[in-house]
Amino acid sequence: MQSGWSVVRLLVLFVMASVWGACGPAVPAVPAQGGPPWIELTTPHVTLWTDAPASVAREIVADAEHLRQVLLGTAFRSVAREGRIVMIALRDSDEFHAYASDHVGGYMQPAQGNALRQPLIVLPADIPFGGSVRTTAHEMTHVLSYALIAQQPRWFAEGLATYFETIRLDADAGTVELGREPTTDRGEPLRMHALVSLRTLFSCMDSCANPGFYVTAWALFNYLENTHAAQLGQFEQRLAGNQEWQSAWAAAFPDLTMRELESNLVVWLTSGSHSLLRFNVKLMDYTVDDRTLGEADIHAIRALLVPTPEGALAEVEAARRIEATHVVANLLWASHGHALERDAAQAIAAAHPDDWRAWWLLAITLHSGSEAFAARDKACRLAADNPAILPPDGLCDEAHVGPTRAGS
Repeated sequence: MQSGWSVVRLLVLFVMASVWGACGPAVPAVPAQGGPPWIELTTPHVTLWTDAPASVAREIVADAEHLRQVLLGTAFRSVAREGRIVMIALRDSDEFHAYASDHVGGYMQPAQGNALRQPLIVLPADIPFGGSVRTTAHEMTHVLSYALIAQQPRWFAEGLATYFETIRLDADAGTVELGREPTTDRGEPLRMHALVSLRTLFSCMDSCANPGFYVTAWALFNYLENTHAAQLGQFEQRLAGNQEWQSAWAAAFPDLTMRELESNLVVWLTSGSHSLLRFNVKLMDYTVDDRTLGEADIHAIRALLVPTPEGALAEVEAARRIEATHVVANLLWASHGHALERDAAQAIAAAHPDDWRAWWLLAITLHSGSEAFAARDKACRLAADNPAILPPDGLCDEAHVGPTRAGS
C-alpha cells in the first residue's frame, strides 16, 4: 500500500438512506401467480436472495466476493476475515424503487439496524454502466468499515464509501485500480454536480444527501487523503475510539479553519494532484450453493423491505400462513411486538436446529428456566460461527457461552 494512505479505513454510518413508499405495481407477483422465481446463492461470505436471472445473480455474488477480498486486503486488514452478510438484489430498478425512494441507488443496514442481526445490502440488479459493481463496492465499504467503528458523521461515511466505489477490478489480469473520479449511475463524472458548502456537508443527516452532497463528501475525503494523510489517520483513530466527531476533528486538524479548508479544496480540485493506486491481486476461489426459494421465503424477504409496519406485517402474516415455522417471518413477527406461544417457538427451533435465530426466539419466548438458558446458550454458540452476526445486547454476555466480539 502506498505510504501516503491513512493507517486504516474506519467508518460506517448506518448508511441506509430513507426508504419510502410501499409495495406497488412494480412488485411482481409470487411465482405461483406468474411472477419470476426467487433463488438463494450462498458463498463463504455472502447469502444472496434475488429474483434476477441466475446468470446475473452469479455475477453479483462474484463481484461481492472479489470486492470484499480487495477491500480487506487493501484497507480493512483488521476486520474479521470470516463472516457472511446478506444481500437482496431486486430484478430491476422499478422493483427496487417500489420500496426505496428515487434518490437511493442502494443501501446498507448494519447488523444492529435490522431484524436479521447481520449486515444487509439491498440494491437493484440492473444498474447500467457498471453501476451494480460501484454500488456493491460502496455498500461493502460501509459493511466492513462498520466493523471497525460504530459511530461516524454522515459526510465521512459517504466520502469514504464513494472513494472506494472507484475500485476497478480486472479479475482476468489480477489488477486493481483505485482513486479515479467516481461516476453517476448514468456514467458521467460525479464532479458535474456543484459542490455544497462544508457547513451544509457537515450538518447533513438524511434527505439533504443529494448528488452535490456526495461529490463534496468524495472531494473532501480525497483531498484529505492526498494532502493530510497523517492527520486523517489520527481523525479516524479518534473516531474508532468513539470520540465525538467534532472534537476528533478539532484534535486532528487544529489549525485548519473551515474557510481555509473550503478554499484549499476548490484549488485542489482544479489544479491539485492525487494518487492513483494500483495493486496486483490473486483472487481466491469460492464455492456457490444455490436453491430455489419458496413463497414463504419471498414474503419474508419483502417484509424486510417494506417501510411501513402495516405492509411489513401483511407480508409476515402471508409467510407464516404458508410456513408456520419460518424463522425470518417469526423473527419479524416478534420484532413487531407479537409474542410467540411456547409450542410454536419450540417447533421453530426443532425445524431449524442450525439457525441461531430459531434458538434466540425460543429463549425470548421462554424468558427463564433451564430450557430458556439452554436455548440462549445454543443461539450464542451458533451465532459465534459467523463473525458478521451481532447478537442482541446482553444475550451472550454470560461466560458460559464463550467469548463474544467487540461491540456485541
